[in-house]
Parts: sequence; C-alpha cells; structure tokens
Amino acid sequence: MKELKELEKQLKEKNQPKNSVKTKEEFSLLEFKRRLNQAPPESILRSNPEYGNKYIPLQFVEVMLDILFTSKQFVMRHKPDFVEGQTVFYMDVVVVHPVTKEVLTYSGTSVVGTMPNSDNYRDVHKRIPAGESFAILNAVQKIGRIFRPQQEKFISALDTYFEKETKEEKRSEMYDRLKRMIDELDYKDPLNIVKAKRWVDNAGRGKKISSEEFEILENHVLFKNQ
Repeated sequence: MKELKELEKQLKEKNQPKNSVKTKEEFSLLEFKRRLNQAPPESILRSNPEYGNKYIPLQFVEVMLDILFTSKQFVMRHKPDFVEGQTVFYMDVVVVHPVTKEVLTYSGTSVVGTMPNSDNYRDVHKRIPAGESFAILNAVQKIGRIFRPQQEKFISALDTYFEKETKEEKRSEMYDRLKRMIDELDYKDPLNIVKAKRWVDNAGRGKKISSEEFEILENHVLFKNQ
C-alpha cells in the first residue's frame, strides 16, 4: 500500500548529527524521540463517520510499532469487566526500546456497549475484537505524538521537553574547539586533567564561551577524570 511505504520511509529516515557534541548513543536517543514527537502522516488518518474524530487504523499502528521498536506484544492482563451493560477491556502494549533495550509497557482501556436487550455473553463476544482494538489504540497514544491523530485530545507534559531536547543545540566555535582538545588528551597523565581544567577556566573568565557551555565542559572534564 502507498500509505505503508510512505509511513515506513518517514519513520526510518534518519537525520545526520549537526555537530560532534553528542555521543552516538545520545544522538540515537534524541533521534528516536524526534521520530516519536512528529505528527502522524495525514495519509494514514481516517475519520470516524459517526463522531467525526480522526483515528489511526490498527493495521497502521502495528506497522509503526514494528518499525520503531525492536519487538511488540499485545497483552490482556486480566479478563474484561462488565459494568451496567458496558464491557471494559484492558490491554497492554509491550515494546522493547531500540536504543536502551528496555522493556516498556503502555496500558490502555476501552468501553464497548453490549447489544440491546441481551442477557447472555454471546452478544458480548461479537464486541471483543473492537474492544481490544480500541484499548490498544488508547495505549499507544501514550508512546508519542506520532500515534496521536488529534493532539488536542491528549496533551503530554513530556511533549515540550522532547521538543526542546531533540533540537540540536547550537554551540560556539570555541566550545567545539575546546571539546575536541579535551577529548584528545590522555587522562592517564594527571597533568592533562589540570591542563583541561585550565583551558575551560580561561575560556570562561574570558567570556569566550557562555556560562552554559562552561558548565557542560567543566562536567565533561570531571567525567573524563573518573
């Protein structure tokens, strides 16, 4: 399908690092956050004819999870509850983070009505696929903006953080130069630790680097000294 090819291209496309400040793993983490924080492609969105809201069909969600994560699994932790003619479904989406290799679990809930004038579970059985699907679609919205077709319906406190975090920080030329010089030193020689600290102190006192850059480089020297 055309939509699936476009989606795969968008999710697999990788930006190149703007500078050498970030380590390979740090860049990979930021790049992954950037992918999760982008809006979903319009081509995969569908509109609910009854309520008018937009949603991402489950088939696309499954493809997105396969592309973004090392593995995925849909788990029903316990059986549905039946409350006043409504069936409540609970589903967990379990994925493995591609960079940190952590196992992450996102829980979702959905409520599906039983058939009118029904007093047995046969009618409920017909609603099970829909209930499980809706619970999965609710769970994945917690993963990131890429799974949320209508951002205003789900506001995450982490969105702003990720937005700031994924933007490559523009550093001064002096910062980049000092960073390279510090990284090239052999820290088995204690005199090189003193030398690196002096470089950073002199640049800070001379206002050749910002206070934020000074703090980062100072911590970087301490890290090298460990």
